[in-house]
Formats: sequence, C-alpha cells, structure tokens
Amino acid sequence: MISGATGSTAVVMVALVAQHGVQYLLAAVVLMGFLQIVFALLRLGEVHPHRFPSGDAWLVNGLAILVFRAQFGLSRSEAPTD
Repeated sequence: MISGATGSTAVVMVALVAQHGVQYLLAAVVLMGFLQIVFALLRLGEVHPHRFPSGDAWLVNGLAILVFRAQFGLSRSEAPTD
C-alpha cells in the first residue's frame, strides 16, 4: 500500500514522465537535490518548526485528493474485452 507523501509523489511522477519523458524527471530530481543543499547551507531548516499545524492538515488532505483522483480514474476504466 502506498500512502502519505509517497503516494502523491508517485502520482506526480507518473504524470511528469507521461507528459515530458524520463529525462524531465531526472532533471526535476537533480534540481530538488540542489535546492535541498542550498537550503541546508543557508540554514533554512530552522524556519521549518515555525509553520502552522493547520498547514500540515491541508497538505495531507491535498495529497489524499491527488491519490483518490488517480485511483478513481483507474476504477472507472472498462475491462478489456477478449
């Protein structure tokens, strides 16, 4: 079972690869790694505890909606006919 942030990441990655190809996914991963290094060097991780708990609830709800929409589309597809 895929849940939480992992499930939403899978939904976004599938759409990214379907629209732009694997090379675009690689570029996105490299860019995110670079941004994480920059944020660490600037010590922006210390800002993290100052966010609102309600923001976490909205984030998790948004991820749940993404995963639901992806799975709902699969359940409505017709079965293959032989």
